[in-house]
Amino acid sequence: MEMNKKIGLVISVVLVFGSLIVLQLYSPRQPSEPYTNGLEATPAPAIATTKPSPTPTPTPVPKAVTKDGDYFLLSTNKVLEITKDKQILREFPFKANSAQRLENGMTLLSYGSKVFEVDADGREVWSYSDASMNATYASMLSDGTLLVSDANRRLLKVKDGQIVWLQELGEGSVPSSVIQIQGGGDVLFADKGLNTVTWMAQDGFVYSEYGNKGQKGETYGYLDTPVFAAQMPNGNFIIADYGNRRSIEINSNKQLVWNYNFNNATSVWPVGNTRLIASHKGAMLVYQNRTYDWQYEGDVYRAFPVTR
Repeated sequence: MEMNKKIGLVISVVLVFGSLIVLQLYSPRQPSEPYTNGLEATPAPAIATTKPSPTPTPTPVPKAVTKDGDYFLLSTNKVLEITKDKQILREFPFKANSAQRLENGMTLLSYGSKVFEVDADGREVWSYSDASMNATYASMLSDGTLLVSDANRRLLKVKDGQIVWLQELGEGSVPSSVIQIQGGGDVLFADKGLNTVTWMAQDGFVYSEYGNKGQKGETYGYLDTPVFAAQMPNGNFIIADYGNRRSIEINSNKQLVWNYNFNNATSVWPVGNTRLIASHKGAMLVYQNRTYDWQYEGDVYRAFPVTR
């Protein structure tokens, strides 16, 4: 009888132990105990919920600057066209936020509610007006479409006098410049109200944004009243960071690759691989190594190369 009890006890223990083994083999694995097989666990890749952010492709160097290196200098109440040796070629008696030499030889200017063309004598030959617009920058694209940044929280494209694209921006936005990049309708604009520079697709999707929206700062990743942004031939973006008294260049990974302190920068534009920087005290052409070979001292709001 005693022997039968011992045998029964052994069988019970074996059955219980076997049940535990079965439960261990088939019970679900808890998230807190990932199976690693002796290796570091690798997180599963996140599911993409937005468009991938493409890397900016190098854009062609802007149309060749005139032989003598002519520049538009925009001041308080006039636009000067000067040579590199500072000889005045033309003087237009207009206050303007932008200036562009068109293929037809006319000059495109913008200010307030109007974007207009003038001939060599300063006579207005064409205009687009919109009472609700406050144009901070305008350019004519290769297909004849007008691209405008409007301080009233808008970006727009106009063709044959009609708005063909309109992007309304958020509360607090004050776009101060806009250019088209990459040839596919994408735009790059500086927003001095939100302290950001944004690369936006035609459908409004934001590929990339630099700056902490709504906050000013001088450390890496921050801007203070950015008033202008453009694209270098290598695809990098250059920014006139007015409040921080500097111009900076960032790559597609938002890494700071170049900077130059120059009063309160009001515009910056690529001239080949150099940068034409303007401030209220003048303009200069700055190389990658931060040296310069041309400088203009005087009342300058913005400066642009005259292209052909």
